[in-house]
Amino acid sequence: LPICVSYSTVSRFIEENSKFVCGTVNQALAAAMRGLVREYFLVVTQLEHQFRLGLLTLQKMWYYVQSCMRTMDMLSTVALLVNKGSCRGGKTLSVLHSLTASRLGDQKTHELCLHLVEAACKPYFEMLSKWMYQGTVEDPYCEFMIEEHELIQKDRLHQEYNDAYWERRYTVCQENTPSFLESLADKILRTGKYLNVIKECGCEVDSSLPSSSVPLDFPPLELQPIGYAPHERLYMEQVERAHAYASKQLLQMMLDGQDLVGYLRSIKH
Repeated sequence: LPICVSYSTVSRFIEENSKFVCGTVNQALAAAMRGLVREYFLVVTQLEHQFRLGLLTLQKMWYYVQSCMRTMDMLSTVALLVNKGSCRGGKTLSVLHSLTASRLGDQKTHELCLHLVEAACKPYFEMLSKWMYQGTVEDPYCEFMIEEHELIQKDRLHQEYNDAYWERRYTVCQENTPSFLESLADKILRTGKYLNVIKECGCEVDSSLPSSSVPLDFPPLELQPIGYAPHERLYMEQVERAHAYASKQLLQMMLDGQDLVGYLRSIKH
């Protein structure tokens, strides 16, 4: 049966992508697949029980494995596409997003793809939240869309007043940017950069409460967990809010904490 070939492909994929070196996104995808394979084992166990009782016919078996065949075939397709492109991180999410969008006409298959992409997105969106709300890059397996170049030092920043440090310290990795976040990549990058500027100036960054180091006269940002959504509009709202909040924090720090107006006046005169 084709289901046996699909199962072999999926099992091999789960085993290979459960390793740490494959990254958290592929690990999360493999874990979601493993849960679906357990359901397949349950069906096989039930069929074996029916066979031992002498109640299983070829027609019954063919009827009962139909749903499993569709599931295993879809899992096999995902595994082959991810392996073919040597995908990890954001690239894996782009593949899953494309598959989910292409299966809108088949409700069960669409729900299956949605389950996989939601599970795979969780560790990625945890990294995204830490970047947008704290200005922190936690990417031990190089799978996130924001790259931090630690070799770029700020030693000469006080002597050479230019933006080269900030332009090169953090950059967008196109390969690790999911297709559903491509249009927001620049704004996501700038949001985290603004928070890093604040931290580099010795001020605290707290997205849930106003910073004690910098007096703020606008309401604190209400943190909202970021999850996968088929429509870009939902991401846009969260990114816009985080970007606006970081921008206001930076501007107020420069006005109140760094006396930007006074500095500009001194230059003018």
